[in-house]
Amino acid sequence: RIRQHNGELAMGACSTRAFRPWDMVLVVHGFASKASALSFEWAWQHPRKSRILRDKVAGWKRDAFHGVKGKARTMRALL
Repeated sequence: RIRQHNGELAMGACSTRAFRPWDMVLVVHGFASKASALSFEWAWQHPRKSRILRDKVAGWKRDAFHGVKGKARTMRALL
């Protein structure tokens, strides 16, 4: 997936084009299917819209989602 984000492979990850290159900071594995992994990725990237996360993150400030610390905090809430 990181290769898709960096434009090395076709199909997918078009919205990340402006922020290339991407570096891998964290690996999450153990998903039952590719669909469940992509669902997890979407929820992680859209915590306020996600059915799973929106109640947990409702009181968070806007900047609490940014950077590595913000993504890790969102990850903890998602897991």
